[in-house]
Amino acid sequence: MLAIGPLLGLAVSCGSGAKPGAAHAPTQQLDSGGVDANASSPGMDASQSLVETGPVVGDLRITPNPLLSRGKPMTVTSGGLSQSTSSLTNGIYKEAAWVATVPASAAINLGQGPSQVLVRWGSATNSGFSIIPGMSGGVPEDYVIEVSPDGSAGSWIQAVMISGHAWAESAHLVPFQGKSWLRVTVTRIDNPNNQVWIDEIDVHDASNSPFDTWMFLGDSITGLSYARGAPQQPSFAENIHAAFPAYFPLMVVGGVGGKASDYGLMYIDEWLTAFPDMHFWILGYGTNESGGNDSTMYQARMQTLVDKISAKGHIALIPHIPYQPKNPNVPIYNTGVDAVVANNSLLPGPDFYGWFQSHPDELADGVHPTPVGEVAMNRLWAEAVTRLYSK
Repeated sequence: MLAIGPLLGLAVSCGSGAKPGAAHAPTQQLDSGGVDANASSPGMDASQSLVETGPVVGDLRITPNPLLSRGKPMTVTSGGLSQSTSSLTNGIYKEAAWVATVPASAAINLGQGPSQVLVRWGSATNSGFSIIPGMSGGVPEDYVIEVSPDGSAGSWIQAVMISGHAWAESAHLVPFQGKSWLRVTVTRIDNPNNQVWIDEIDVHDASNSPFDTWMFLGDSITGLSYARGAPQQPSFAENIHAAFPAYFPLMVVGGVGGKASDYGLMYIDEWLTAFPDMHFWILGYGTNESGGNDSTMYQARMQTLVDKISAKGHIALIPHIPYQPKNPNVPIYNTGVDAVVANNSLLPGPDFYGWFQSHPDELADGVHPTPVGEVAMNRLWAEAVTRLYSK
């Protein structure tokens, strides 16, 4: 709900978010690797629909992490019954593709080849990234990921074990040398009906690094705009894949309604631990604090977030805070964004202020984008980072 107040002390809220529960407790985490300092900086073919924007800052070349799972059948098992389904790999997000009483498992034959894979799953029932304790909406809290050369009984090897997962999406790097099969088994759900609800399981070839992995942090604008449901298509990942077919970015959407940069600071260390293989971290905070008069504090918080992300060897990106027709303070806060970007030599993010100022009809309520605006935000992000990809 948006609350518009006086010019000074303006209160702006993008939805609401609940405090999450416990953090990850993975038994295995592999470093995402560094950036290839000797690689050449790729350009964008002029014949493509996307365009290059902004300066090239250093060499941030991405190597392909192809999506292996799309369209492959999965064998889902619950209560001793098994069946084959492609609904978990059909590219349709935010629909309850897999509903099962735990313990429940989903297995897929990916074939041999990759030395390691990235596994991402997301919940179909949670509108935000955080989970309300006792009402997880079907988000797995305890689960294991296993691999096997042939899928036969007795051949499975545990690669990842998670206890107390606190977020509506997850992503893991899994060793896969000499293996063909992968299985996710959910053992605990924090909700009364004891059912898991998963919309999609994406498995990417992660034999090469740096990884094409993107964490979208922010408020309800972030959570809604990059959800990858039907209204948000084509998504950021689909835009990149259309322009560069060898690539298919892995996306995790960490938008929590009503939150600002102080919330990001509260949980950034936990997120960096829980998602160690997310290489690009988008910081979409600002809307819920831009109604105030403390842009200096906002800039300081964003700088601290960048420092923490950079210290882990990852890349931070910050867009301009979107235009709000009834909030004249936004440009002041965007000056802080520009300062953080310049002071840290970051690749500039999209100018959402300029876009929505020129397209106010794409704002549903003066703050949140319409579905057309959400599609535009995904495209603008793809345009902003096209120079990281090559044919």
